[in-house]
Amino acid sequence: MLTLKPGAEVETIGRIDLSNGMAKHPVYRAKVGGVDRWYLAQTNLPVVEMNQDTFLGLMEDLLS
Repeated sequence: MLTLKPGAEVETIGRIDLSNGMAKHPVYRAKVGGVDRWYLAQTNLPVVEMNQDTFLGLMEDLLS
């Protein structure tokens, strides 16, 4: 289960971990309103829905 803003919970149907060997970022797949969506869930940070900007920022962080 993921808790989204404003406290709504969704059941996850998949997970991948994006890692550079030192840092690991879990990305969850969930069906919200009949649509597949991906969410980045980092420790001590709010859950963020993945989009192109989020993905590119995560890749830059992992590759730096």
